[in-house]
Amino acid sequence: MINHLTIIIPTYNRYKKLSRIIKYFDSVNFSPKIVILDSSIDKEQAGKIEILKCKHIQYYEFSDNICFFDKISKGIQEIKTPYAVLCADDDFISPFSIYKCIDFLETVHDYCSVHGRYMAFWIKDDKIVRIHPAYYHGRNLDIGSDDLDIRLKQYFSAYTPMFYSVCRTEILKLYA
Repeated sequence: MINHLTIIIPTYNRYKKLSRIIKYFDSVNFSPKIVILDSSIDKEQAGKIEILKCKHIQYYEFSDNICFFDKISKGIQEIKTPYAVLCADDDFISPFSIYKCIDFLETVHDYCSVHGRYMAFWIKDDKIVRIHPAYYHGRNLDIGSDDLDIRLKQYFSAYTPMFYSVCRTEILKLYA
């Protein structure tokens, strides 16, 4: 299942955080294909060398003035796996949850993306000061209607960016 997934990590001047997430994936034996989209000003930071040693990582450099969405769009076009997920360089995703999402998409072909709950952590002085479960405005978002108009209204009525969803790559490429 790991060969079915690419993680897209956009970054900008944060090699320390980027290196931390790569180390996290290694520490939990999670090594999907990773596409790093880097528009940092300083391309020579020490963390870059460490990151580029990983054989499952594709690294793309962009101008520091590229629009974020253009950078994401160009990165999506490089994906060859059936599924992809965007992950910020300062976030962590659960490999177990990723596997569950892929399993769901493999089983239920009517959906183009899926994700579970996520948690937001606030850190001060290297200590977690608050943990907040982030939901869709406290509602269970079900957009399973057969009517496209209803599905779109349901989706946008409680919209939260779906960057953390596991998506079918073919769908992402249609809209990137």
